[in-house]
Amino acid sequence: MRNLFCIVLVACGGNLDSADSASSSSSDAPAMADAGLGALSCRELVDQARALVATLDTTCGGVGDCVLVGYRDTCNGGPSLSQGSGYALSATGAASAELQALEHEYDSRCLQCGGGDNPCSVDAAPALLACDSGHCTATARSCLPAPHDAGN
Repeated sequence: MRNLFCIVLVACGGNLDSADSASSSSSDAPAMADAGLGALSCRELVDQARALVATLDTTCGGVGDCVLVGYRDTCNGGPSLSQGSGYALSATGAASAELQALEHEYDSRCLQCGGGDNPCSVDAAPALLACDSGHCTATARSCLPAPHDAGN
């Protein structure tokens, strides 16, 4: 009986205040988006993340404002959402619910290398973060040792 009353109360609360209704429907959007992510291939998740990251905030006042996302934290090889050393974003950009949903979905299903659909990055170390001209940047790094200079 108590559950029935709560359901009716929630339904009435949503109808009485349209601002609450709008905010609750927007907060439900990431959960609803998650349901559709399961139908995407690993490659499609990577492509969506790449497109999304291009639209997210990268502004910074110092390197401490920057966050690296979508990278592997070891040099053991394997797939990553960025297909490399990671994406540099501001903490605000990295907090994107849509990006977090993409990362969660990718990490839950795309941990095996799969040729063209989910290639592995063998030599991609986590990128070196910097704040250049007010924007977070990521300099790709390799796990492989630098080649010896033949001239020395």
